[in-house]
Amino acid sequence: FMLESFTKYGDRVALVNAITKEEWTYNKLCISIKRVASALTKAGISKGDVVSLYTPNCPEFLVTLLAVNACGAICSPLNPLYTSGELNHATGFAGAKAVVTLPELVPVVKDTCKTVSSIKSIITIGEADGCRPFSDLLADDGSAFSENLDISPKTDICSLPFSSGTTGLPKAV
Repeated sequence: FMLESFTKYGDRVALVNAITKEEWTYNKLCISIKRVASALTKAGISKGDVVSLYTPNCPEFLVTLLAVNACGAICSPLNPLYTSGELNHATGFAGAKAVVTLPELVPVVKDTCKTVSSIKSIITIGEADGCRPFSDLLADDGSAFSENLDISPKTDICSLPFSSGTTGLPKAV
């Protein structure tokens, strides 16, 4: 439904990267979401899986969140200031299958992967050794995007955020 409404706004600006000033139109955003969702589906992400988003706010954050939801999967946005222990706790509790992050945060994610066996993939917004670049997802042909995924707003979870952990370990909220 939401992506259908994006077509009404076409080439109007939907997002602006505050740092680079790059503008994303509704068309670009819609195409990007479909491509990333398709790439995630091809990588084995499906309904009910959890993808953790361990990155600050950026256009790729929104694209990932909506693409994960378009797969029927659950997006778990996490504080990029989490320590390795906090990230370990949150991704382990959620059963994250993939983590999307920045190259500078990869060491923390790789440390977490040592104890959280559910994590099968690290995707980076940029380049990092041993990780899949987000640009690969954006380059997908979109062929695995499902237009008719059966999602129930009453029973399916779309987001699993965690608290900041100020009084202890982060808690799912």
